[in-house]
Amino acid sequence: MKRTYLSLAISAFVFGISGMSVADPISGIFGDKFFDYSRDDGGIPHFKNIPSDTVFDNKSMLYLHDSEEIKNVTLNQDSTLKIDGGGTAINTIVNQDSVIFLIKSKLNTPGAPTVQDTIINPGGYLNMEAHAVSKGGLYVAKDAVLTIDNVDGNFVNVKFNTPVPAANVSIENLKLAGLVDITPTWNEDDGEDGDAPFPDKPGPYLVTQIHNLEMLPGSKITMYGYESGAQYNKLEINSLSGTGNFELSTSLADNIGDLIYVTGHASGNFGILVQDRGREIVHTENIRLVYINAGDAQFDLLNKDGIVDIGIHKYRYRLESKKDGEHTEWYLVNEKKELPQKPKKDPTEMTNPTKTDNKSTLVPIGFSSSARNIMSMSASSQHILNTELNTLHQRQGNLRSSDGEMEVWVRHLSDNSRLNTHHYAAFKNTMNGLQIGVGKQFELERGKLLTGAFTSYSKSNVKFNIGGNGDVESYSSGLYATYLDQSGLYFDTVLKGNRLKNQIRTRMNSGDIGRADYNQSAFTASLETGYTLPISQRVTFDPYVRVSYSHISSADYTLSNGMQTDIHGTNSLQSEAGARFGTHLTLGSMEIMPYAKLAVSHEFSGSNKVNINKVTFDNNYSGNTGKYGLGINTNVNKNISVYAEANYLHGNKIETPIHTTAGFKVLF
Repeated sequence: MKRTYLSLAISAFVFGISGMSVADPISGIFGDKFFDYSRDDGGIPHFKNIPSDTVFDNKSMLYLHDSEEIKNVTLNQDSTLKIDGGGTAINTIVNQDSVIFLIKSKLNTPGAPTVQDTIINPGGYLNMEAHAVSKGGLYVAKDAVLTIDNVDGNFVNVKFNTPVPAANVSIENLKLAGLVDITPTWNEDDGEDGDAPFPDKPGPYLVTQIHNLEMLPGSKITMYGYESGAQYNKLEINSLSGTGNFELSTSLADNIGDLIYVTGHASGNFGILVQDRGREIVHTENIRLVYINAGDAQFDLLNKDGIVDIGIHKYRYRLESKKDGEHTEWYLVNEKKELPQKPKKDPTEMTNPTKTDNKSTLVPIGFSSSARNIMSMSASSQHILNTELNTLHQRQGNLRSSDGEMEVWVRHLSDNSRLNTHHYAAFKNTMNGLQIGVGKQFELERGKLLTGAFTSYSKSNVKFNIGGNGDVESYSSGLYATYLDQSGLYFDTVLKGNRLKNQIRTRMNSGDIGRADYNQSAFTASLETGYTLPISQRVTFDPYVRVSYSHISSADYTLSNGMQTDIHGTNSLQSEAGARFGTHLTLGSMEIMPYAKLAVSHEFSGSNKVNINKVTFDNNYSGNTGKYGLGINTNVNKNISVYAEANYLHGNKIETPIHTTAGFKVLF
C-alpha cells in the first residue's frame, strides 16, 4: 500500500514579487530577522517560526503548526510548506516543483489547516487532506495540480468494508486552469495487498465543497472512489461557470457513481468522461451524474463514441438532461433506454447514492478493452515458451564438427511476432533474451553424446492491438542431451522449467489503465530426431521431426478496476517436421557451414481457457505455422565457434517477420 499524491504538471501565470527578503539557507537570517533553522542529513534546510514576507529556495522545508500564521511567502526550487493543525498561510505563491501540504495530524487540535488567497503557478502543487480549508481566492494555473483527499485518513482501514467519514475539505473560490484530483488518502487496488473486495452495499457519499468554481479551457477535475467502502464522490458547488472537463467514477453494475451537485447557479459548457469499474452488469438503471438547481450549463459525454467499458463487454451510452421546474438533472442513459418522467427522490434530501427503477436488459456492442487485453496477455505465455525452445534446439549442427570434452555456450535471442486468434486475442510480442549453458561431450563406440544444463532469461513486451500493454519476464533452467550416431541419425531432447512474472496494463475506452501483476510456472519437454543424408561431399540434407509438450500453471488476479480473472492451467502439444540443407566450406583454418531450413509445425491442443468475471472464454491457438530460416555455424578454430540464425514464421494465427539468434561456444 503506497501513499500517493496524484499530480500532473502545470504552466501559465506570471506573478511579480517585490519588497520581500530571500531566506539565507546558510545563516538562517533574512534582513535583520532570525528564525529557527536546521539542516537534515541530506543538507536540506528546515525552518520553523517562519517569518512573513519571505522567499524560500533550495528545497526548503517549512513547518507551520497550530495557530501560527504567515503572510506573503513564496516557495521556489522544490520547496515545501507543511501546515499542520490550525496554522494559516495567507498570500502564498507556489512555483515550479514546490508544494503545500495541509494536514491535521491530531484530531483534537482546534482549528483547521488553512490557506488564504493562494496562487499555484505552473509546476506547483497543493495537497489538501482532511478538514483542510481554502479561504478567499485559490488559483491553480495550467500544469499545476490540486490534490484533495476525500476520506479522513484517521479512520481508513482498507482491510474491512467499513465506510469512512468524508474528509470535508472546503474551498471558497477556485479558479482552475490546471488539474484537480479528488482521491482517497490511500491509493488502493480492489482486492490487492489485503484490501477488502468491493462490498455489496454502498456507503455514503464522500463530500467535497467548492463554493464558487470557475473552470478555464483545458482544466479538469478527476474523482476517484473509496473502493473498500463502495463510496463515491459528491462534489457540492454553489456556483459553477466556465469551460472544463470532469472525469467521474461509476460502478454501473451497482448503479452508483460520482455526482456533481450544484446548489446554486451553473452556466458554461462541460465534458464528462465516465470511468466504470470492471464488475459485470446484467440490468442497468439510468444513473444521475449532475444536479443543477438553476442555470443553463451544458454537459457532453467525452467517452469515444459514447462507449463505456463495463466488465467483459462494452456498451453505448449518452447523456440526457431532465428538467423539473427550475432544476436540471443529467443522466447517463443506455442507448436503448428512456429517462424516467420524474426523479425518484427530491435530490436536496439525498445523503446516499440513489437510483431510478427503470430497468432493462442491456445489449452489448462488443467485448471490452480490458477483457480483450486479458485474453491477449494469457495467450502470450505459450508463445514465449515456443520461442525459447526453438532456440535451444539449434545445437545438433555444432556437435557434428566439434571436438573436446567440455563446452560453455552463450546465445542471444530476439523475436518480433504478431499473434491473432481471430476471436479474442490480438497482440504484438517483442522479446529479447539470453541463454547460457555448460555441457560435457562423451565419445561413444558408435557416436557422440552431449549432456548439459542451461539457464536463461528473457523479457517480452506485449502490446495489445486495441491499446494497453504488458510485460513478461521469463526465468528458466533445464537439462539437454544430444546423441549423434555414426550412421547420421541423431536425437536431441530438452527438459526445462520456467517462472513467468507477468504485468498487465489494460487500457479502457475512457483512457484509464487497469493494472495487475501475477506469476505462473511452466514445464516443457521436447524430443527431436533426424537423419543426415549426404548429397555430395560438401552438401547435406537433414530431415527431422519434433514433438514437444508444455504445461503452464493456472493464475488468478484482480485488475485495479475490479475485473476478476482466473486463467486455467494450459496444456500444449506440438509437432514439427522439416529439413535443413547445409554445406561445408573452408577459409584458411576456419570451417564455415551455412544452411537453410524449411519446416511446418502444428499445435494439437491450444486450449487456453480464461474466466473473466465468472464468464469462460477459450483462447484456442491451434493451427499450422510455416517456418523458413537461414543460418551459419563457423568454427573459428578447434575450440571456438560462433553461430547465427534468422527465421521467418507465418501461420493462420501468427506471423514473425524476424526471429534471430546469435552466440558462441568455447570447448575445453
